This record gives sequence, C-alpha cells and structure tokens, in this order.
Amino acid sequence: MAQMDDEIAALAQAYSDAVRAKDWRRLAGLYAKDVQVFDTWNVQPHQDLTAWRANLEGWLTGLNADERVEAAFDEVRTSSHGDMGFLHARVTYRAIGPAGETLRWMHNRLSWVVVRSKDGWRVTHEHTSVPIGPDLKGVLQGE
Repeated sequence: MAQMDDEIAALAQAYSDAVRAKDWRRLAGLYAKDVQVFDTWNVQPHQDLTAWRANLEGWLTGLNADERVEAAFDEVRTSSHGDMGFLHARVTYRAIGPAGETLRWMHNRLSWVVVRSKDGWRVTHEHTSVPIGPDLKGVLQGE
C-alpha cells in the first residue's frame, strides 16, 4: 500500500513539473480519457480529456512569455485500494516574473480520484475549490 500511495503522490510532483515547464501536453497526460473535472474557474464541469485538454492549453499558453507558474502541493494525503486511489492537498499557484518576483498567487483545494491502468496512475476525477468567506466571496489568498 505504501508504494502505491507513493506512486499516487508522485502524480502531484509530475503535475508541478509540467506546470513549471508550461507543458500542457505533459500535464494532460496525467489524466484519464474519461476524466471529469470540477474546476474552480468554470461553472460547468469538463466531461472528458478533450474538454480538459483545451482548458490546460489555454491556461499555460496564455501566460506571458516572461513569466512562469509554480504549483506547490502541501498537506498531501493519499490512500489506495487496489487499482483506485485518492489524493487531496492544498495547492499554491504562483505566477513568477522574470526577476523571480511573485506577480500573483492563490491557494486552491484539490481532490483527485485516480485509477491504475497499464499506463500507470491517471486522474479520473478532479475537484478544486476555494473556501468561502463570511462575505460569500472566495478566499483565494491566505497567510
């Protein structure tokens, strides 16, 4: 079980690496063809990899040429049961400028359901969210 949990946690590092490289194709490769994504930035869920891939491409190619983005996972928890597993974490996204300065950032909560196939672990369900403050607005940044 511990090895499978480590393999699932490795998906978070692969996600971070692909985001840092602005490689939407590599990022999309972490997801199953039938993935369902409930994303913070969209009211409607993405119903499959084709729809989600377009979102990932738009995000990473839409960044300014002189900036990069980091996705740092913390509070990562995993569990696995046979060929199915779960990961939940807090992810801090930071846009980094050419001099290494933080241009903008946000926290996001992330949950993954993952399945193991002959190609390894793939995300089959993703749900991201932000907490809601007393003013009924999303709390994107914290301490």
